[in-house]
Order: sequence, then structure tokens, then C-alpha cells
Amino acid sequence: MISQKAVDYLWPSDKDRVVMRSAFQNALRCYFVSRHNLQLTESQTGETLTNAEIVRNPFLVPGNPLPWPETQDASTRLACVARLETGEKGQDILLQVLARQPWRGRNVSVSFFGAGHNGEALRELATRLALKNVEFPGFVSDVESIWKTHHALVLPSRTEGLPLALIEAMLCGRFGIVTNEGGSAEVVEEGRTGFIANTAKADELDKAMERAWVVREQWESIGKAASMAVRTMVPPDPVASFTARLLGLVDSLAPQENQYAYTHKQPQ
Repeated sequence: MISQKAVDYLWPSDKDRVVMRSAFQNALRCYFVSRHNLQLTESQTGETLTNAEIVRNPFLVPGNPLPWPETQDASTRLACVARLETGEKGQDILLQVLARQPWRGRNVSVSFFGAGHNGEALRELATRLALKNVEFPGFVSDVESIWKTHHALVLPSRTEGLPLALIEAMLCGRFGIVTNEGGSAEVVEEGRTGFIANTAKADELDKAMERAWVVREQWESIGKAASMAVRTMVPPDPVASFTARLLGLVDSLAPQENQYAYTHKQPQ
């Protein structure tokens, strides 16, 4: 069984909880993308999952750090890479922060990459807030191209598993300013490899962004530290790593299957 996300505010009903617990208990292995999601699932089901493991999703970048972007006007370029779905990804929170002073007057821009069913609402909110420093380029399949021209990731998520956008940014040598949701804080060290907002609220995101802004002369070195750190947490080839785990699981079951076949052999 593979679980991509567990949500703090979305608990199963008592009836569904029984079904969930049985499913997790009886699975040969339960795979989670973050320790947060595993622990939350254990709380929601009331079961310690001794058959659980943490795995990593495949990423869509080559995995090599990129040169630091140069901008003609010395501006700072941030990217928010996520589905345009505010209930989970919280782009509205970031727009509210950008509408505040001193962000409104700073030489910083944010590109909202992605598509989703709140895209029009977010564009209208940006217009309503009279924001001139944001753009919505849409979905981009070449993720690496984003990080060739942007300095850092901002991810104001309300809920997460482990954001692939964060892993990809770090692999490219860019750090993240993220909310403490899902497994984000498991791969980011505050102030050294990124910045963590305590909650998905405008005030907390504002504080985290301000902590980053104060040390913006160090961003390139923070990005390098993030790139080195993530390589200790994510295998070079997550697909091959997970496949090896599955094959190992199959091999471990083979003797049991052979024993079953022997004891249940039909008489000649």
C-alpha cells in the first residue's frame, strides 16, 4: 500500500477508520512519503504500523545543481511551483503577504507556476490586491528551466505529503521557504537549508520570508547547502530504489509460497 498524503484536519469517520485500520494492518508493506504522514496515519487509525517504510517519489530534474541566476536589474525572483488549488497549496496566503509593506515596495517578483481549478480566482485576487510583481506562467513541463531563472521556492501549503517541488528545487541548488506541513520540515533545516513558517497563515509566512530576505546575500550558499543536504535524504534514482524494495519483498515471500505449494501438493 502506498500513501501519498495524510491530512491533519481530515480524519476518517469511525466507520471508515475500521476499514482503514484493517487495510493497513493486513498490507504486506505500507509505504509513506514522509514520517509526518506515517505518524498522522497511525494516530488516525489507532494502530502502530510496524510494516511501514518511508519512500521517495521520482523527481523531474537531472539532479545537478544549476548556476546561480543573474538578473539584469538585480531583482530577486521567487517561484511558487504547485497546482493552483488554494485549499491545499495556499497561494492566496502568499498573495496576501505580497500585498503588505514592505514586500509591495521591494525589488522582488513571484512566478506562480502550475494549473488548477483556482487559477482564475488567484489571478483575480492578484488584480484585486493591485500586485504588479506577480505572474502566472502556467504549467511548465521542464522543471529545471524554472530554476535557471529563479532564486528560491516559496510554498505556502496548507497540507502536504512531501512536496516534490521542494525536492526538485533543492536538487537544483535552490532553497525553499515553506510551511510546516507534511514532511517539508523533515528535509529543511531552518536558516541553513531553507526557512520554515510555523503555520500556513499570512503572518507566519511573512515572518519566514522576512528571515530569508534579511540574509539574501547568502542565498546562493544556502542553496548549495540545500542541494548537498537533500542528496543525503533522497536516492539518486527513487524508482530503482523502490523497485529494489518491492523485489526484495517478493523474494522474501517466495519461500513461504513454496512451502504452501509443497504442503498443499495434490496427490498423483
